[in-house]
Amino acid sequence: MAANTFVLALFVAEDAHADDLAEARADYDAGAAAYDRKDYRTAADRFARADERVPNGRALQLAMAAALLASDAPLAMNLVERAESRSGEREISDLSRRLRARFGRAAGRIRFVCMQTCQAEVDGTAVDANRSRWVAPGTHQVVLRTEASQVHREVVVAVREIVSVTIDDAMPGESAATRTSDPEPVESAPPSSTPEPQRGRGLPPFVFWSSVALTAVATGTATALTIDVANRHADFLDAPSAQGSRDGEAAQTRARIVWGAAGVFAIAAVVVGLNTDFAGPSGTALRLDVGPGGVHVAGRFR
Repeated sequence: MAANTFVLALFVAEDAHADDLAEARADYDAGAAAYDRKDYRTAADRFARADERVPNGRALQLAMAAALLASDAPLAMNLVERAESRSGEREISDLSRRLRARFGRAAGRIRFVCMQTCQAEVDGTAVDANRSRWVAPGTHQVVLRTEASQVHREVVVAVREIVSVTIDDAMPGESAATRTSDPEPVESAPPSSTPEPQRGRGLPPFVFWSSVALTAVATGTATALTIDVANRHADFLDAPSAQGSRDGEAAQTRARIVWGAAGVFAIAAVVVGLNTDFAGPSGTALRLDVGPGGVHVAGRFR
């Protein structure tokens, strides 16, 4: 993923300041260089900073892909929060689901509750007070400030726990922290994505294989009867007789009937196969995933 001369085109916004564009391009280039040397943590951080300076779907997508390889749960989940706050493209939605499924149970969150506009810091880093902040399990230093007051809290966050830190200007210097378990199903699809329509379960596989077996038996029987007809015809030519003629015609009729049944069984096997749930309840729709980690194919017939 070497930096390209067309990187400038990735950061075009009517309200973007020239300095923001320059810094976004620098962060993007640094992210690309870090990705090339397999420093995925740095790559994710720099791509994310580029997207913060000038929001861009491609930069956010690359940040999320790098975070998936970096195995940094807080970084990954903060990117998921950002992606889910936008309308998003399908690629970003797919990455959000993968990151949430992999890292959603490995981090906790700090939520900021302000009576008015406030600024927040977590472990000395300024963060968006309007969005919960995912952090690694452990102790964290939180600062909340408004124009009238400022509070400092030391909070301990456990896995899948939400710690809410509140600042109330009516009581300068005071704050409270409350704890709740994360109620969100960590493997659910992000709100911006369109859920796939639910489909009914298909027929069990044994029905399909039974129809295949019946087709094979009918085909084998029809073949044997056809050979019998050929043998009777040869005998009739050697010694023509009325009885031989009747026996030959009867054998020919039997062969035709069994061949017809074999055809019916074959058509039925095809229809049953198209409506069979070969994968069972754990199967998923056929999917081809292409990403930094490689190519993965998974799926089921129905």
